[in-house]
Amino acid sequence: MIVTNGLPAKRIRELTEDIPEVLRKHLILKISFHFTELKKKGLLEHFFANVRLIERSGISFTVELTPSDDEIPYIEEIKDVCIKNLGALCHITVARDDSKPGIPILSALSREEFVKTWGQFDSPLFDFKMQIFGHYRKEFCYNGLWGGCISLDDGSFSQCYGLRSTKIFDNLSAPIDFCPVGNCEKAHCFNGHSWLTLGMIPELITPTYLEMRDRVTVDGRHWIGEDMRQFLSQKLSANNEALSSEAKQRALRRNRVKKATYYAGRILYYLVNGKWSILRKRLHSFVRR
Repeated sequence: MIVTNGLPAKRIRELTEDIPEVLRKHLILKISFHFTELKKKGLLEHFFANVRLIERSGISFTVELTPSDDEIPYIEEIKDVCIKNLGALCHITVARDDSKPGIPILSALSREEFVKTWGQFDSPLFDFKMQIFGHYRKEFCYNGLWGGCISLDDGSFSQCYGLRSTKIFDNLSAPIDFCPVGNCEKAHCFNGHSWLTLGMIPELITPTYLEMRDRVTVDGRHWIGEDMRQFLSQKLSANNEALSSEAKQRALRRNRVKKATYYAGRILYYLVNGKWSILRKRLHSFVRR
């Protein structure tokens, strides 16, 4: 999956023309729909022309809008332009405020008003994200073992978004520590539309990741091609071995040790360098956790 704003026509032509058809079937573009910016810059037609090019090439795609309070007056226009050009309404995700405790929804609306306002797009992506948004996950999570996050610029690998990372490029011969998260320390799984629907917590009953991405158009076309539909309908538990109770406990102990070592190292750094204000904030955060 490649994330794009749908505008770099030259790169999109390279994908649609230079890649063999058999490989195009294994590619999906997640296209971010920045409606107000596209409208302001007169780029709506350019955007949709590129999406049509992608669809004709056999590459799977999904179009997703991140809702902003500023876009509320344009909702009917957004719906009309989507039906006209995409054959279906765009998906809606949920913007979050990472700067605040609890990682709340980034909106001045109440939760109820937010759901009523953006739920009219009938987006399974939005519906599921709102279902899990704000709910702390107590179950054992396999992220870090069955998946993870890597930054290709410096080789930082973490079990999940925003968690402590290790540099796996520093020593290319060293084994990578694929240790599962186990008990997540985040307020909620804000990207659970991918992790949870793919089955990172096997006992949770969730929709498939396909449902988060596909749409069926008014004339019966799918945004996601057949090969990708089969692939995105799978769960990780069908392709990976579950851990025993003893193995889970070992992973939890390893995570506690790594967490304690990390915080001890940071505290020592702040003490040595006299960063008292940062140290107070970090200790306060540590106590809250």
